[in-house]
Amino acid sequence: MDQRTNRPIATQSRQALVKDWPSESQSKTNPVNAKFIWHVVTYWWIISTPIGFIFAAIAGTVIYLSYIPEYRATAVLQIQPPPNIVLKSRADTRGYVQDQVEFLRSDIVLEPVLDKVNLSKGVELIGARDPLAELSGRLMVSSVGESSFYRVEYQSQNPEFSASVTNAICDSYLSLRGDRENAERKRKIDVYERLRTEKDDEVSALQQRLITIDRSFLELGGSVPSAIQSGTISPALASLNSELASAKFNQAELNAQLQLLKEALAKEQIEVSEKELAQAVDAHPEVTRIGVYLESNQRSIDSTQEKMAHYRNVSTDPSKIAEYVRLEESVDKMTIEANDLKMSLKEKRKSVGVEVLDSLKARELRQKEGLISRKQMDIDLARLKVEQLNKTFDEELIKARNLGSDAISQRDILLLDLSQAKELLAEFAGRVEELRLKGEIESVHLLRRAKTPKIPMEIVPWKKMGMGGLAVFVVPFVLALLWEMRVKRINDSAGIEDDAKIQIIGEIASLPTRRSGVRNGIPSAGIRLFEESIDSLRTSLMVADQLKDSRVIVITSAVSQEGKTSVVSQLAISIARATGKRTLLVDGDMRSPDIHRVFSTNDESEDFIGLAEVLADDVDLADVVRETFTKNLDVLPAGRLRCSAHTLVGNGHFKGFLNRAANLYEYILLDTPPLLAAAESVVMASHADATILCAMRGTSRLGQIRKAYRRLVQANADPAGVVLSGIPLKKYAYDYGEYYDRSDP
Repeated sequence: MDQRTNRPIATQSRQALVKDWPSESQSKTNPVNAKFIWHVVTYWWIISTPIGFIFAAIAGTVIYLSYIPEYRATAVLQIQPPPNIVLKSRADTRGYVQDQVEFLRSDIVLEPVLDKVNLSKGVELIGARDPLAELSGRLMVSSVGESSFYRVEYQSQNPEFSASVTNAICDSYLSLRGDRENAERKRKIDVYERLRTEKDDEVSALQQRLITIDRSFLELGGSVPSAIQSGTISPALASLNSELASAKFNQAELNAQLQLLKEALAKEQIEVSEKELAQAVDAHPEVTRIGVYLESNQRSIDSTQEKMAHYRNVSTDPSKIAEYVRLEESVDKMTIEANDLKMSLKEKRKSVGVEVLDSLKARELRQKEGLISRKQMDIDLARLKVEQLNKTFDEELIKARNLGSDAISQRDILLLDLSQAKELLAEFAGRVEELRLKGEIESVHLLRRAKTPKIPMEIVPWKKMGMGGLAVFVVPFVLALLWEMRVKRINDSAGIEDDAKIQIIGEIASLPTRRSGVRNGIPSAGIRLFEESIDSLRTSLMVADQLKDSRVIVITSAVSQEGKTSVVSQLAISIARATGKRTLLVDGDMRSPDIHRVFSTNDESEDFIGLAEVLADDVDLADVVRETFTKNLDVLPAGRLRCSAHTLVGNGHFKGFLNRAANLYEYILLDTPPLLAAAESVVMASHADATILCAMRGTSRLGQIRKAYRRLVQANADPAGVVLSGIPLKKYAYDYGEYYDRSDP
């Protein structure tokens, strides 16, 4: 028999392929995507689901037993904006209410609360590193719908404490709010009252001048003309006069605001927090430089001490080792240096602290000066506008003078000045009244004080138990996911072809169970689909250029339980039926034979003999082959192994056995032991024309397939590719369709 005439070239190309394979660490098999997760869930759900439920039940029980109920006390405030006379737009309204809510949450309100309540009753505040932050975190202020009512709530394990804290917060807010607003309102009233007094004096003086001019008209025997009768006050001049009054009021108001800002900033102390000061000192270049030296020194000490620990572990008296003594002296020296650096760092912190503090205060002062500068810019713009309006007014006034006598023009001008002064007086007086009215109208009311809650927020923490149970329920699935990522189990052909770079020569549908496989003696659709997938594999082998001349075919696998026996048995039947030529199926797995069970040969009798006896030259091949119910198909059982399988296969008789069998049969198929577990499989494959490596979907691992394929190539065998078994019937039917002889009973 002329076996494998073209194999050296094929083997050489496969060896090159194996050499260029990526390492397993570079493998991209089983990327974490939806498809991979679905495979993991469907493979592991039977185990992971009950474990997940057990974990969830344990987690829920632990949460329930460790749950300490909390109580929430609620007070109700009504925060409504002042009347429209004070706030003239919706933006002002929203801003006012938001300011009140933020002030209620501020540290200014909350700090006095810690001094008023009995902290010994608040477990959450006693154990907190920052009681003020814990208090702020547990405080909730929320609106009731879109109304002006706001809930002030605090939750605690102690119901009495939650009520006392809620009421203390409301009392502190109302007290501080009244003091702060009253002081600010008084300052504003004083400023606007002074402006009103000055403008009232100006109006009185202008009225006195007007009386003097009117008296002069009467003494001359004339009548006092009105501005309308004179016709000298044009609409443009009257409009400019009113606009000029508004601009002057705006300028006066900005000056008043600047005065109030200066007074407020003058009273406000420039303070720098300890945390801010410490951060700024640590960021100082000189402090940073010493800190870097100290850190480097400490790393050197730690490294040296690790070396010393090694000597202490390997020697009972390391002090006799010269290197250990040297390291010990080095550590002492570096420790002294570290102490000097610490002292230097402490002194440097202290010396730069004053400089940094002055710098921070200067920065704060610049920020305050910036506020004043921006307000001054607004005043300068207002002044320029007044000057521009005055210039325009003077130009219109010159035009008006040309229309009448000097006396009338002077009186008209006086009337314009008086009108402007009265308008400004009315604005200042109105602002004073607004501020006083705002003080009289209380816009914040405490509608309901907090009462001690009787019922906890949650009697049973269903939400926490649910979230905790769900979190641990997925733990088994996550562990399964991590395990699958590690083992790289094969779930489809792409995992072998794309990542392992091994050709897939066929996919085999799952073999149905005996109960669902045959009914009333008639094969089911699943059996027929399995047989059709085997026939497709047989056709591929017969028409492929590299395999069509192969007569000796080995069917093997990397490890056990990968479907090779089912594939080789059905493939032998398919070849015998399709070709009509004599075919021999050899059970080469002499350690754990299985072919005799598939074809129901008797393996219990004392005269059970087969391949083992043929290789040992105890019997002749023709005397031990068994006929099957399939025409042209004979089976050679494994026989009884009485010595090492390596000895039988490696004594050179296996090649002679193949030559004798080739004289009797056209096709020889061998079912061998798993490649990675039994070395005799490699010897069998090396004498075959082609070797098919079987893999089982959801069972085989990529790493094992790669090792088995590499072992075949290194043994100068001729691996044809991989057959992937265990494809679900529905998936196989979806991918390849269902088309078989329905008339076949």
